[in-house]
Amino acid sequence: MAGSEHDEQAHPSNGYDHPSSRYDHVQEEETELLNINEEQELQHPFPNGNARGQEEEPEPRSYSKKIIAFAITIAAILIIILSILIALVLSSTMENQKTETVQTGTSVPLNYQQNAFDCPPDWFGHNKSCYKLSEEEKNWNESKNSCFLHNATLAKITEEEIVTNGIMRMFTKVHVFWIGLTREPNQHWKWLDGKNATMEVKGNGGDCAFLDDEVTAMSVRCSTEHYYMCKKPMLQKILKENRNC
Repeated sequence: MAGSEHDEQAHPSNGYDHPSSRYDHVQEEETELLNINEEQELQHPFPNGNARGQEEEPEPRSYSKKIIAFAITIAAILIIILSILIALVLSSTMENQKTETVQTGTSVPLNYQQNAFDCPPDWFGHNKSCYKLSEEEKNWNESKNSCFLHNATLAKITEEEIVTNGIMRMFTKVHVFWIGLTREPNQHWKWLDGKNATMEVKGNGGDCAFLDDEVTAMSVRCSTEHYYMCKKPMLQKILKENRNC
């Protein structure tokens, strides 16, 4: 009897394990799980990341390609703009070499300016003569006096100059001009130097003449206001004449 009681105390017969044995069993399972996790970490130390556990960012290749494409586009646009500017400058330079605009806005070809340096700054030269086109309109007598103040006269134009000299046609494209042609009532037309005019003067409007847009001498009343054309010999010619005196 004593032996059986001892066995019952060592092994209770109530059907339940001792609490300490269950706790040990749980600890063993947790230890096994920790060991498994450690083995996995050793096999794959940094899954999907770096040593700090941060995910690695993919290389920004597409972003670099966009920057390069944008830079190429900007460079192409700048090249196009620069090419346009260069073309405009060259075109303007060539145009200035071909023509020169006088004060009235009449374009005069450069070949008519070849001796212009022998004329005053606001005059232009052709065929050993200097010309000045007025910027204001005056009657015939006032125009003659204005030319006289510049040591010039209202222009004397011959038929040959009108036929062979395209510069007169260029002048009259913008304005009509008084010329140095007048007459006494019912008399022959004469130039201011007193020589009879050989060119035809059309119309019966008066006793003073101007060049119209067809480079034709037209008569009109001397009190009419028009632009006017002054003419005088080139300075070089005047200096040579003075030396010969």
